[in-house]
Amino acid sequence: MAAAIEYTVPIETHCSACARRMESRMRHIGGIASVRAEHPEGRAVVRYDPDRISSSQARAAIERVAAATEHRDAHRGHGHGHGCSHAANGFLLAAGALWILGIGLLLSRTNVLLFGPVSLPNALLTLAILIGGWPVFRGAWTSLRKGRLGVSVLIAVAAIGAAALGELFEAASLVVLFGASEWLEHRTSARARRVAEELLEETPDTAVVLRDGAELVLPVEAVEVGEIMVVRPGDRLGLDGVVQEGSSWVDESAITGESLPAAKQPGDAIYAGSLNREGALEVRTTREAGRSTIARIAELVSQAMARRPRIQRVVDRFARVYTPMVVGVAACTALLPVLLGQPARPWIMRALTLLVVSCPCAFVISLPATLAAALHVGARNGLVIKGGEFLERAARTRIVSFDKTGTLTTGELTAEAIAARETNTDGVLRLAASLEAKSEHAIGAAILNLASDIDPRPVEGFRALPGRGVRGVIDGEEIFLGKPALFAQEALAATDLPWQDDCAVLIGTHTHVLGGFRLFDRVRDESPAVVTDLDQLGIRSVMLTGDRAAAAERTARTVGIRETHSDLLPEDKLSVINELRSDGVVCMVGDGINDAPALAAADVGVAMGLSAATTAEAGDIVLSEGGLGGLPKLIRLARRAFRMARWNMIIAFALKALVAVLALFGFTSLALAVIVGDVGATLLVTANAVRLSRARLAP
Repeated sequence: MAAAIEYTVPIETHCSACARRMESRMRHIGGIASVRAEHPEGRAVVRYDPDRISSSQARAAIERVAAATEHRDAHRGHGHGHGCSHAANGFLLAAGALWILGIGLLLSRTNVLLFGPVSLPNALLTLAILIGGWPVFRGAWTSLRKGRLGVSVLIAVAAIGAAALGELFEAASLVVLFGASEWLEHRTSARARRVAEELLEETPDTAVVLRDGAELVLPVEAVEVGEIMVVRPGDRLGLDGVVQEGSSWVDESAITGESLPAAKQPGDAIYAGSLNREGALEVRTTREAGRSTIARIAELVSQAMARRPRIQRVVDRFARVYTPMVVGVAACTALLPVLLGQPARPWIMRALTLLVVSCPCAFVISLPATLAAALHVGARNGLVIKGGEFLERAARTRIVSFDKTGTLTTGELTAEAIAARETNTDGVLRLAASLEAKSEHAIGAAILNLASDIDPRPVEGFRALPGRGVRGVIDGEEIFLGKPALFAQEALAATDLPWQDDCAVLIGTHTHVLGGFRLFDRVRDESPAVVTDLDQLGIRSVMLTGDRAAAAERTARTVGIRETHSDLLPEDKLSVINELRSDGVVCMVGDGINDAPALAAADVGVAMGLSAATTAEAGDIVLSEGGLGGLPKLIRLARRAFRMARWNMIIAFALKALVAVLALFGFTSLALAVIVGDVGATLLVTANAVRLSRARLAP
């Protein structure tokens, strides 16, 4: 049997219930293995069996069901009563105008009789109920036919009940304000879906390309890898590439989050979405439009929207219990007092008010709205967060473990020469540079860089000793350059010099050691500040490295880390991380390739840089600018987002609980209940999400 194939289709859903219905309808297609409708991401991920249904048939059927479901939900109120289609928006606007006019006439005590006892204000309010409630009533009918107790059913019962009791103002206020609340919820969901789209809006649709000596303006999709783009001052790049000619300052904030322009010269990488500030550039394209760095970021953000954090699952479970519970309380409120001889009318009104409070929308959308805003802010600041669950763990992080080479340090070696008493430093450098003249090894490059002003001598009989060093004859004498173990293995000379333990490389002859080289991995400029910042956030910093203890301790002292684990093999790093996890949530920061096992073992894996595809895939979160400066920003953003989400849910629930208590004692009305418990809570969630999406992360 062939493996199931995954296909993603864009969909239009406006609540979790809508998404579940679409899933149910798609599962009836023959050959479909699984369906996952993702709200508010606006897409369905479908896996189908190619042995039972062809690719074209599966995709056509899926798209047909998606389109039919959207059409049916839009025109039948989709069981939820959202003002999401153009028709529903029209109903809401008309009902709102009639409602406002009716209220105005009531306040002005205008009591014009139209026919019989029907006054003009009551007629306007009745029309507002019928027009504004039409999407709700249709949605309620659809839900009841399918045996579902949707929110539209509750609102329809409350509105019809209030109107039947003669409370036209209450009923009209309910349908109009509920429609406004649902419109706000739809707008919040739509804004969440646009997070990835807004990133792609940073890239132009066309590029100026040199072909046969002429400049052509082409769609970015038509530009092939290896072609030359002309980028003038003020232009944005449409594709990733490498600068071939020219130099300029380029604004890469859309990709890296770095506000300061970066200097670009021939040979430098440059990204789609970057803004050329000054000089004209010729750029050789390195990726197709759909595979650019910013397109990959947008795709990762889009995938992140589908990953539900633990707290969201808790909220959804609570919402499933909350609505039936409140409906049960409302039923008891309407029936029990009447059975005990109390007048029916006031208790029925209180029960109808409780039905309004039973709508869980505000706290169900509070977390998705906040997460969407946080993902948007993160992407704008060079933080590619692959899911809400990882943002949640980042907010709870107590320990950050750093790899050393390439993470806390640049990965670029620098050397320091040490000479024995009978020689001098220049002599040691000249001999070492002569042996390493044609070396491509990082250690050789560091030695040659140190000896850049010294002329090397000719070498005869050069021979590489794999894994140990090199040897060659200079001025008639055989010279060895390599690890201390080389001298011990060859029984060349005593290797117990007082400074040799600090040296990674020694140089000498058959009879004595001439000197050695200390090697340093240069610490990143931002590393000490990042460690200090994390310390202020109450986070413990730990360094994990395969380097020797002396080198590890030297780097740890420089950056301010007090806990170091050195001489670690990859499996040793996993053991240390598992031990650290007993003290709290552990975040591992590494280069994303060599540290992949450690990144996977930690609660949160943070990879540095998007320059390679494997790097982007290695971590749960990617610092796209390639430096450590985004790490404290990530922690602050995560903590702020989840603090805001928790308060959103607490306040939304508190408002509904307050209204419920007031309703039981007869101290509130339907209109006040929907204003405070529904519109107010939804406005709070929306306003906080907008506020977070506009936040600026401190450096």
